[in-house]
Amino acid sequence: MTFNMKRLWFLMFLMQFTVCWNGIKAQDLKFRVAECYLDQQDMTAHELAKDDGDGAIYAIIKVSTDNEDDDLSQFLFDFNYLKSSKEMRDGELWVFVQRNAKNVTIRREGYKTVRYSLPQTVKAGKTYRMVLSVEAPTLVQRVVQFKVTPANEGAIVKVKAEGSNDSYQLWGTVDAQGCIDRLMPTGVYLYEVSADSYQTAQGKLTLENGADNHVEQVTLKPNFGYLVITDDYGIKGAEVYINNRKVGTVPYKSGRMECRNDYQLMISNGELFKTFERTFEIRLGETTTLSPRLESNFAETTIQVGNDAEIFINGVSKGKSIWKGPLRAGVYDVECRLPHHVSSKKQILVKSGEAETFVVDSPLPIEGSLYVTSTPSGAQIYLDGKDLGLKTPKKIDHVLTGEHRVSLVLDKYQQVEQTVHVKQKEITTVEARLSPADGQKPGKPSAPKTPSAKQAATTFYLQPSFLLGSNMGVGLAVGTFLSHFNIEAYCLCGLAKETVYWNNSSDSLIPIEESYQNIQIGAKIGWGISAGSRLRLTPQAGAGLLAVRASESEGYAIKGSVGVRADYRLSKSFALVVAPEYGLALSKSNVYDDLSAVSSKIKGWANGFNCLIGVHFSF
Repeated sequence: MTFNMKRLWFLMFLMQFTVCWNGIKAQDLKFRVAECYLDQQDMTAHELAKDDGDGAIYAIIKVSTDNEDDDLSQFLFDFNYLKSSKEMRDGELWVFVQRNAKNVTIRREGYKTVRYSLPQTVKAGKTYRMVLSVEAPTLVQRVVQFKVTPANEGAIVKVKAEGSNDSYQLWGTVDAQGCIDRLMPTGVYLYEVSADSYQTAQGKLTLENGADNHVEQVTLKPNFGYLVITDDYGIKGAEVYINNRKVGTVPYKSGRMECRNDYQLMISNGELFKTFERTFEIRLGETTTLSPRLESNFAETTIQVGNDAEIFINGVSKGKSIWKGPLRAGVYDVECRLPHHVSSKKQILVKSGEAETFVVDSPLPIEGSLYVTSTPSGAQIYLDGKDLGLKTPKKIDHVLTGEHRVSLVLDKYQQVEQTVHVKQKEITTVEARLSPADGQKPGKPSAPKTPSAKQAATTFYLQPSFLLGSNMGVGLAVGTFLSHFNIEAYCLCGLAKETVYWNNSSDSLIPIEESYQNIQIGAKIGWGISAGSRLRLTPQAGAGLLAVRASESEGYAIKGSVGVRADYRLSKSFALVVAPEYGLALSKSNVYDDLSAVSSKIKGWANGFNCLIGVHFSF
């Protein structure tokens, strides 16, 4: 019994000593009130007018410390029997207290308690300032090194203090040896180590005071497998999509894939086959092999029409008279066209696997009539260079609408030629007075006269276009060809957008985020060279202004360009245009020069190769 009592007394003494020692350790740090005064200029308490529940307005004591990194929320204030509360606002601690407060007890865990008499009794609706001088704790730090295996997987390390509500702090990515280190205060920490295709490793480390580095060994467990798609059913080249992202073509072998059972596979082999879709699973350390078979979804189709008409399927030209080829199963609109004819149309149904020939009616001509007369009469009539075997006067029916060349030939008289325009269901009259030939022999009508080279080349044009290359944009140009000489003015609005972080002012120390776009205006000159009846090549040189703008700043560059413009004429007033060129900045503003140094993309807006693709309408 005596021994048990002694043992009990010893345990009680040990517990009391531990409590006292912890209390001594906790009270090692100190703080004091450096100053406290009424701020006559600050009307915050009066403006807030916060009711203290006793018919008066709370006073406010705005508390700060001489250590800007200190956590003011750790301080507790007790004004004895008076009501009080605290809030953190704009980096300050606001203490709301009732009027007549004179003494305050200030506490903070790990610091000695301070009992302080205010310089003056607190008045309702007044704002006071209190500055605390706080002793900073001495931190014991130690080097912590994570060593991750395998080393070459780019593992990412995150750490946080145990018991903290904060999120994990990102340390970074391990080096080629799988290592990363930091200097840390002693304590207990939680960590996460993650890498693509590996399971996330979690753990806890206890960092105690010591001279040696603390090395935390972490081994990552793999979490991946592989996928193979074979070409067992003749689908080589079909596109492979995993989770709606194209990854390659058949045959296909993947790299590492995370273990999951909900991957979505899609294989597409163009419009002529049905899309293959299924879900598959990747298992740890295994290769999943798939051999998909695609169902055909087309039929060999033939479309025929007479009169050498042009065949269009859903508005796309497929050639003249006859077309053969595969069509995806479905309904199609077929149209056959001829100039000055009423187009014939037919809707066809193509069934998968069923070859079929569709015959479309020939387009019907749109016709008018000619009445041809001459003085003297009896002249031989030629229409578009063809001898009709008729003589004037004569009414000619079933003439296609549009422009025609009528020639009249009579022995001992000069040949007469006229261009007429025939309208639908109307009679167009051609009247001619023949002059003596002065001994010339009659003959067939000559070929139609063509305009001179200068007349043919003198055009004005309007050109919408699209820019590709080191810059992207849409634009509009207006220009002219005066004989061979070309002059053009243009405006381009850039579609490319670049976001940069930079100091756009020498007064600014903090980088800002700005999103820039560009616009160009300028002019070009060139010399056109005919390369056949439809193609014209025009070497060009130009200069222009490139402006870049964001919400806070703008810059510009004067740029020059050299290139070749190629016009391929599809009709008298319509042509396709392709114009590759190289641009070079000749002069730059300070802002643009700085932006070019920050962003190679913005630099490329003025410097680099581009290609203009567009259409040109001449008049």
